[in-house]
Amino acid sequence: MLNHDYENKQDIGITYKIKYDVCISPTAGILDYEKGRSTGLCADTWLSDTPLAG
Repeated sequence: MLNHDYENKQDIGITYKIKYDVCISPTAGILDYEKGRSTGLCADTWLSDTPLAG
């Protein structure tokens, strides 16, 4: 899949969650709070998945 994106000159993003016991560098991906948020300012890239009611 990553090769396909490279061939089509598309950007990709790798996300990770902090609730698991896996430690990776904050600059290695996008922190996913998933229905949450930080308690303070965060200098690194992050996102929050919040579904919209339909």
